[in-house]
Amino acid sequence: MPLTRTATFLVLSLLSAASGCSTRSTVVNDTASTRVDVDAAAATARYFNAVRDRPPLLAAFLREFPKGGDLHSHLSGAIYAERLLEWAIEDGACIDVAALSAIRGPCKADATRIPAAQVLTDLELHSRLIDAWSVRNWNPAMGPGHARFFGAFARFRGALDGERGGEMLAEVAARAADGRVSYLELMYSPDLGSSRRLAQELAWQADLQAMHAQVRAMGLEALVDEAIARVDADLIAQREQLACASDTPAPGCNVVVRFQYAVGRARGAAEVFASLAFGFELASRDPRFVAVNLVQPEDWPRALQDYALHMAMVGFLAQRHPRVGVTLHAGELVPGLVQPEHLRGHIRQAIEVAGARRIGHGVSVMHEDNPHDLLRNMAERGVLVEVALSSNDIILGVRGASHPLSIFLEQGIPVALVTDDEGVARSSLAQEFQRAVQEHDLDYAQLKRLARNSLEHAFVEGSSLWADGRRFIPVAACGEKAGGLKSVACDVAVAASARADLQRRLELQFLQFEQVHAALPLPGFVRPD
Repeated sequence: MPLTRTATFLVLSLLSAASGCSTRSTVVNDTASTRVDVDAAAATARYFNAVRDRPPLLAAFLREFPKGGDLHSHLSGAIYAERLLEWAIEDGACIDVAALSAIRGPCKADATRIPAAQVLTDLELHSRLIDAWSVRNWNPAMGPGHARFFGAFARFRGALDGERGGEMLAEVAARAADGRVSYLELMYSPDLGSSRRLAQELAWQADLQAMHAQVRAMGLEALVDEAIARVDADLIAQREQLACASDTPAPGCNVVVRFQYAVGRARGAAEVFASLAFGFELASRDPRFVAVNLVQPEDWPRALQDYALHMAMVGFLAQRHPRVGVTLHAGELVPGLVQPEHLRGHIRQAIEVAGARRIGHGVSVMHEDNPHDLLRNMAERGVLVEVALSSNDIILGVRGASHPLSIFLEQGIPVALVTDDEGVARSSLAQEFQRAVQEHDLDYAQLKRLARNSLEHAFVEGSSLWADGRRFIPVAACGEKAGGLKSVACDVAVAASARADLQRRLELQFLQFEQVHAALPLPGFVRPD
């Protein structure tokens, strides 16, 4: 409960007496006092406890809170519908008024297929279009928004027919920087379907070794070369959009971006295998691609039918490309959405057969066979769960105490909060943190752990800042005896590691954040005249 004004005044008076000053605004220097850091962290935790039940104040707190990384973000789903409409207008696309879909021109003279620009002159149509391209105004009382959510992608796909990769990357990086997110892993497939076209000439056979030989013999490496060139072009365009080479680069230039190659799981077996082989080959050759993932709804018929086969494919290819990360959508299911047998083994197969080091969603974990054994296994292996609270609510109708987030935390399983599709969901990582506080009663220390987990379990290259990644004890070069996080010794230790550099950056952001919030008066405190 929020503190009363009297109680707040007493707390502040005690804090002031203990510290010898009215705030904790001391600047931490290169030989930072551990005591000052602890005081600022404790005062920030007290401020957090005072605002956690006051949503506007909590939202402001969490917007500024350093969040580390977003490990689960579909690039196309991260763009807001309003921006997609702008691009459709620029590209001369049309809008099918009945289907509320973007399609290529030419447009018709009647009202059935109008120029996208015309939407701006019709407020009612504009509102319906934005709703259809996202879940804006979705009403949870009407039940899960599964069809609405996934249907949005088909409707706005035509707005992405132009060469928009660089602009999309610039958009999400800028939004990440604004939301105090320093690292992104984006699901992104730059081959424009060439791996799927390869599968049209591929004869399916159960021998995966023979399948792999077929794919390689059909020009896989040349297709990977083309994809790498496309990524180069998209990243150049992104940096131009953000003015990264100028004297005034946008904050988004400082966001570290890596990619997961996304493979659609609802296609035929030969096509899925060809795309997986392409993704693993790409990630082996291009360090910007750090992982492979299976996307599209887990409950679609082909995805269910071939689930075990897909896990075997991923496991086979992962053994041949051991440096490529594997994270998989698994357990994005609930009773009633699928037959009961489909709830009983998806997460376990993703970990034990496919070798996934991270799991996306994991909502159906307690419906798996022997779930407590599975949870222990996940904790022992350090398998991180990418928890997408808004997405799980919208798509599956799972929220609050019905979500297994608290179970994962109680069992010592690492967790990171993610956005999934922030444009379609109309969400942000700050909103995911707010849901975690309001629906699962997380405290300030737990929020910091979630942010740290995101970088400790990211697939970004390099060694960790932490000698102990569960208790977050730094390596010796960055410990107190060596002078701490701002020491020259720590500079040297993190210089060769993108991961450690991101992790130290997060810790320094925490220090700055806590110095600011430790100095704020607790809500309800009336300053004397």
